[in-house]
Amino acid sequence: MDLTEERALVSSSYWGKVRDAFLATGTFEVYPKDDPRRFAYLDESVRREIDLWLDALEKVDAWRTVVDSATVRQLKTDYPGIYPDIFRYAAYFVGKKDARRQLMKLRFPEAYDLCYS
Repeated sequence: MDLTEERALVSSSYWGKVRDAFLATGTFEVYPKDDPRRFAYLDESVRREIDLWLDALEKVDAWRTVVDSATVRQLKTDYPGIYPDIFRYAAYFVGKKDARRQLMKLRFPEAYDLCYS
């Protein structure tokens, strides 16, 4: 890494995450954009919520036929903030190869910038 790259890193939005990872592990690693290892820079709660959304996207077609109120209440409990909102977003994922990237672009713009910019 040369001085120009170091300055760009320190002024970037993900510098704090790189620094925190270094302080926690003692290993200084900077992953390039679009590298899946950048997801490690995200907070655990954000990663968990992204995983829940991705799980919900896989199940959305089956959920379209759910009309039982007990099942609906259970889905709202198991997927808070996701069910029934998932139905508004499902159309954006039809034919998309990288659902995680599309989800982050729509629902998690700060995480998207951190991982893909």
